[in-house]
Amino acid sequence: MIIKIMKKMRRSFILAAACLLCLCACGPKRAKVAPIDLAVGSPDISLKTDYAVFGLLGDVKSVQYENGEELVFSDKGHARKPRIFQRSYDRNTRYDGRPDGVVKSVFDSLGRVIAQEEFRVKRAYTYKGNAYYPVSMTVSVLDSLNNTQESTVEFSYNKNDFDDHGNWTARKENGATVTRTIEYHPDPYALSIDKAYGCPKAVARAFYKGEVTGNADLALSTYPYNMRKVMRLSAEKRQEMWDTQDQEKTRIVKYRIKGTKKGKVEGTPVVYVRTKVTLANGKSHTETIRCHKEKDGCWYRDNYLLNE
Repeated sequence: MIIKIMKKMRRSFILAAACLLCLCACGPKRAKVAPIDLAVGSPDISLKTDYAVFGLLGDVKSVQYENGEELVFSDKGHARKPRIFQRSYDRNTRYDGRPDGVVKSVFDSLGRVIAQEEFRVKRAYTYKGNAYYPVSMTVSVLDSLNNTQESTVEFSYNKNDFDDHGNWTARKENGATVTRTIEYHPDPYALSIDKAYGCPKAVARAFYKGEVTGNADLALSTYPYNMRKVMRLSAEKRQEMWDTQDQEKTRIVKYRIKGTKKGKVEGTPVVYVRTKVTLANGKSHTETIRCHKEKDGCWYRDNYLLNE
């Protein structure tokens, strides 16, 4: 009898340990993406951005090459060096008016430059797969006697020589190493904290805690980055909203999570979180926010609010 009881206890302990390991393994995790994996072409890359002409990703401020060459961009993404003062487009082709003449750039369906042409010089680029960085460049130069001189440059990359935006910082050109330093404009939607929310209630708690304490980073972290960017939600904007609410005494000073309810929006599972909030003017009401799960496996809030 004692042996049987001990065996049952042992089985129960193993089962409990397995469940605990499973729960730990299923917790919220953010997928880590290597910079080189970000450097891919996409139909979403617009040839109307000056960055596309130079094969750059992200809000680049400047690029400094070791040979002294420099690229400079405004905070709107317009090239300031070299200066582009006129732009025109024809389907997948772009024409840039520069102080030294017109540069014609041809793009493929993934937003990559495959050919460029300026006075007496033509360049053709080749790529491997959907990578955004070229593996070779063929240059054709028409000399003063109208003879064409052609040369090819082979590019090779190390996966560690890409920054967090997917731009290369070093590569070999026909075996010789070329380096460059890239500086970016500050991201107004970047947060000083990086939160991963494991359930809709955690989203609601963080959001309302941010509302009560005036912590813009915390409140905004409950929205996914893409939504913050599309809606232009920044800490400054949030602070302006709070300042107005303070003046009108409608700022939230207290909250209590009441419950959740599952639902679907256009076939996508969502969860509604009901919360009782109390305002600075003493009035209370129930708010419902809608949350959804992102591809990283974590929960975030939608731009949806229902006052009951």
